[in-house]
Amino acid sequence: MILAFIVLAITFTCCQSQPKKIHVNSPNNDWENPLVTGINKEPARAIMYSYDSEEDALFCNRERSERILFLNGRWKFHFAPTPDSAPEFFYESKVEGWDEIEVPSNWEIKGYGTAIYTNIVYPFKVDPPYIDPSDNPVGCYQRHFNIPDSWVDLNITLHFGGVSSAFYVWVNGEFVGYSQGSRLPAEFNITGKVKPGENRVSVKVFRWCDGSYLEDQDHWRLSGIHREVTLLAEPNVRIADFFVQTELDEQYRDALLKLRPEIQNTGEVELDGYYLEAMLYDPTGSKVFQEPLRRDVLSIINENYPRLDNVKFALFEQKVKSPLKWSAEIPHLYTLVLALKSETGSLLEAKSCHIGFRSIETSEEGELLINGKYVLLYGVNRHDHNRYNGKVVSRQDMLQDVLMMKQFNFNAVRTSHYPNDPYWYDLCDKYGIYVMDEANLETHGQGGLLSNQPQWNHSFMERAIRMVERDKNHPSIIFWSLGNESGRGPNHASMAAWISDFDVTRLVHYEPAQGNHRVKGYIPPSDPGYPYKNMHRIANPIDQGYVDVIGRFYPTPEMAVEIADQPGDNRPVIFSEYAHSMGNSTGNFKEFWDVFREKKRIIGGFIWDWMDQGIVKTDDNGAAYYAYGGDFGDSINSGNFCLNGVIFPDHTPKPALYEVKKVHQPVDIRVREISTLSFEVLNRHHFVSLERYLVKWKITSDGDVIQDGTIVMPRVQPGESFHLELPAKKIGKTGRKGRYFVRIVFTLKEEMPWAEAGHEVAFEQFEIPQDIAQSEKPENRFLEIKVVRNDSKNLELEGNNFKLSFDKQSGLVNEYVYGGKKLINGGGLQPIFWRPQTDNDRRGSKTHKILAVWKDAGSSKTVESFQFNESNPAEKEVIVKYNMLEGKASWENHIIISGDGQMKVSCTIVADEKLPIIPRIGMQIVIPEEYNHVSWFGRGPHENYIDRCYAAYMGHFEMKLDKFITPYAYPQENANRTGVRWMRFSNGSGEGIEVKAEKELSMSAWPWSAEQLEKATHTNELPENDFITINIDLKQMGVGGNDTWSQKALPLNQYRILPGKYNYAFVLIPVK
Repeated sequence: MILAFIVLAITFTCCQSQPKKIHVNSPNNDWENPLVTGINKEPARAIMYSYDSEEDALFCNRERSERILFLNGRWKFHFAPTPDSAPEFFYESKVEGWDEIEVPSNWEIKGYGTAIYTNIVYPFKVDPPYIDPSDNPVGCYQRHFNIPDSWVDLNITLHFGGVSSAFYVWVNGEFVGYSQGSRLPAEFNITGKVKPGENRVSVKVFRWCDGSYLEDQDHWRLSGIHREVTLLAEPNVRIADFFVQTELDEQYRDALLKLRPEIQNTGEVELDGYYLEAMLYDPTGSKVFQEPLRRDVLSIINENYPRLDNVKFALFEQKVKSPLKWSAEIPHLYTLVLALKSETGSLLEAKSCHIGFRSIETSEEGELLINGKYVLLYGVNRHDHNRYNGKVVSRQDMLQDVLMMKQFNFNAVRTSHYPNDPYWYDLCDKYGIYVMDEANLETHGQGGLLSNQPQWNHSFMERAIRMVERDKNHPSIIFWSLGNESGRGPNHASMAAWISDFDVTRLVHYEPAQGNHRVKGYIPPSDPGYPYKNMHRIANPIDQGYVDVIGRFYPTPEMAVEIADQPGDNRPVIFSEYAHSMGNSTGNFKEFWDVFREKKRIIGGFIWDWMDQGIVKTDDNGAAYYAYGGDFGDSINSGNFCLNGVIFPDHTPKPALYEVKKVHQPVDIRVREISTLSFEVLNRHHFVSLERYLVKWKITSDGDVIQDGTIVMPRVQPGESFHLELPAKKIGKTGRKGRYFVRIVFTLKEEMPWAEAGHEVAFEQFEIPQDIAQSEKPENRFLEIKVVRNDSKNLELEGNNFKLSFDKQSGLVNEYVYGGKKLINGGGLQPIFWRPQTDNDRRGSKTHKILAVWKDAGSSKTVESFQFNESNPAEKEVIVKYNMLEGKASWENHIIISGDGQMKVSCTIVADEKLPIIPRIGMQIVIPEEYNHVSWFGRGPHENYIDRCYAAYMGHFEMKLDKFITPYAYPQENANRTGVRWMRFSNGSGEGIEVKAEKELSMSAWPWSAEQLEKATHTNELPENDFITINIDLKQMGVGGNDTWSQKALPLNQYRILPGKYNYAFVLIPVK
């Protein structure tokens, strides 16, 4: 049955000469038939370009070819909301009066139709394979072009890099073909349809088609010609395709280069005497072979296939002695140039590609081996996204992504959830990124239904085959992925079978390949004992045999151990999605990697995900903000669930990215003996020595550098350790009460392709304990404090250059004035237990439900007593006791006011142990907005929390408030700093207020109130205020981030605040 469907589908794909007459409600529409994925579409092949000289081909730069013509730019465009309202015969002549649109682009971004962001729910009526004819917009395109004179007698291919989701194409009024599958190229031979001089190409694009049921990914659903359009010229006898494999010997020293080319004769050329040559060039451009490899063309075309077994893969084969190997750390690229020549030796065309000598294996212990070496994958999931252009990304966008990934210690990327532009893989080859190449297949809203329906097999297979055929020569690709979140069934099994037979050099991944119904002990989903209901996703009893790695999503560190330790399987475990980085998130990332490095079978994972998918939009007042689901009138949407990257849409890092870089860093530094500044340095690289680094070290006292130096690292091989001793002078006993730290930084000694010399790759900081000499206590000058008012409502004090008042009804500071200027507004020293919800709080653990008791606990408190002690003329004492939550919690403030205006605040908090965990324990003051210069000694410079502070280091930092905050696209809790010893807020004259901790504090500040932050859903909704909110916390619970939709979103137990008794103290100091 399946074979019959495939044969029928191939017939539609290759043989139809005209499109079917379009009947809007017909079940026979091409775009509603899973057996039709293309009409007259060329077979998939590797991306390659034809050159008229071998010298040009050696550069692998298409700009040096005269056989490519770009059709990007302005096209005529007509938008229709439905197929029956679209112009029917527009392709027969030059259109008049149409709009113009940029190609590539998404038409919704250009103002046509509705941009939709949805995760699981299909954005159209679900009735596979049919599409509701009243909700299927159509875009019609047309442009003109001229064929170069030099292309006479050449074969001409029209190439579309990506069109969403289905389209017909005509040239000069003649039907060319049809295609669907929005993330892979479609090529059409138009040789017989073009003419000298001006030509016309017309395209009709449907927003939805039956293929849209296979494209239910979590991203923006945008339409149109979104990748480049080109014309490619080749001779009539051409190198149609080739597949290169490199096989390393058992010692991983020498290699066998294997090449299988495909030659196509598109004319009726006699091929006697025609031959194909292959020459390999090393990374310096030098020839590897003394003579090119050579084979007659007819022996390639007329290859005989046996009845039993199969043909040998290699039609060309040559041993290469000790080639430089390709890896993400040392991405050595060779260049293969193929030259097709006639019987006279004249060159018909040359084609080329970069190749890498590398092997991919797994060990008996479940390790991933690259070139025989154990490798961990520090990966991230990446969607195509541009904040202005939607799914249209430029080459510069892609380059910026790759460079940032390298600079932040990533070595792997998953092309979630579709094949990327071919240039992306070129960059990964060049700069060194391991790639999981993923098929454009997700049926999340239908589960595994379509994988179990034979009529969909052709569509499934087409998406796998065309991906693999296009990308097969890229050394960076080490996994083929069968798609995402589409259940499992025979259609996925057939995809895996084809890939594994076609390409024996790579591994197959598919996370939903869970549950093996062939194995004893399998439990079906309908059974009450089904193991996946607890979300631990342990094996049932093992995963399907057609995958080479065990893929899992969103564990906690504890669950990761459970999965890795489950017996019965020795395949590697990879967390193809983990550490959900939505908004202020990515907590406990270090704990993940403590587990990953301990469990050899865990080979790493891919963070979800790289970039916030926000689209720039402007409100009625001209304020720009990042839009998300629902902001374009899309009624079916998933809100801000597209904002879960480790970088913002403008490519600036989120604070979480620094944590990721630190955890990923390839150098581990540990203390041997801190008193002698002796350290153990472990090289965590897989292939490179530490000699590429300089070690720069600094010793600081309260953030001031007192000693520093530079050390040239010796050759320390991967996996080896080195005893590092810093040549610092001994720090003697000092009278300073400061804290001493040493910070050790590994920087690039020389420029790399992805970073400049001096780029910081790894660091560690350690505190140096000191015996502090007792300094003399300074004499306090007697400064009298006057009681101006003390009645039942208010207490007003006046001292040397300051005024302070309390509201006895609330127990809060009414006003604090110093030097005639207000320092603290009303409502000062307000106890707080709540934080503006993060995405993990709001969407995940739902703290507004499970921790709701704490939201208004501070503001709804009652004053149990207000005591004032004025017996000391130079020091006044205020004690305020609060009752909260009907006696289940209490708060006491013990405030001592000094004659110089300082206030020491000592707090005691008691919460009944039966209460839920506490989001934060702190106090809040509000100060005038002029004090917007922030300086502090504590962890920094970026925002950090107790479960995300590994990359923050202790030091003295300062910045303006607008740089201190973090502008999450969906406003939420932000800007926290831990380990704070003091924090100062000052104006341009240096006047302001300082918070000095008795012990380390957790502090943050915003130019908004907490209520404004929690109410706003976009940054443009945050008002401009004349105040700054300062949060002075004992602690705040971690941000969590194992996921953002369940109780796993809560921080780990060790980063929660349990109810109980707590004490902390700080001093408020006016600053002149």
